[in-house]
Amino acid sequence: MQATTRGTHLDATSTTLAVGDELRRALGQELHDGLGQLLVGASLLTRSLLDDAPTELRSRVQRLATLLDDANRLTHSMASGWSPWLDREATPSQRIVELSRQISETFQVTCRAELGDALDGMDPEAGIQVFLIVREAVMNAVRHSGCSTLSIVLRREGARRKLAVRDDGHGPRVPEWSAGFGVRSMQARASALGGELQLRTPPHGGLEVCCEW
Repeated sequence: MQATTRGTHLDATSTTLAVGDELRRALGQELHDGLGQLLVGASLLTRSLLDDAPTELRSRVQRLATLLDDANRLTHSMASGWSPWLDREATPSQRIVELSRQISETFQVTCRAELGDALDGMDPEAGIQVFLIVREAVMNAVRHSGCSTLSIVLRREGARRKLAVRDDGHGPRVPEWSAGFGVRSMQARASALGGELQLRTPPHGGLEVCCEW
């Protein structure tokens, strides 16, 4: 009965995720094609005014152009984060490394990724599912665990792959956290990969999110 209930929850979560992924695609596309293009245009227009601007205003115009460029980069980053399907040229490993960098800079934690060649040759859609599992795990850690260090480790063992996202935070404990939608979403994505997700509390503390497929 318990297995049946868990399967029903996973099916419902998978359906919800499919709808959510479509919304992410649409939102990411709107950010990229809409706001992003407007910011590019505004930046180009601002720079075209530099030569005609009075000397005393040029530094301010230059500053405005720089701010618009920063806003455009942030918009692109947000679009890619919401919709990793946008950047078809990026590999799964590149997405995860960039996520690790952004987490370190944004949340002032040490986040490192050790991926090796574990994701080489992976189907692009499967690679996106791995990225979304990693993103959910690290975001939960930085928001709720109070961690200072995060590691994303991927290993290939024969035909199998193993993912472990570890933090040195203070929890929450496995039974409490495992009831949330975030964990169910990771479980559904792991199931779509043909694998299984596990949550562990190592003896030295923190939390470990493991996925093998």
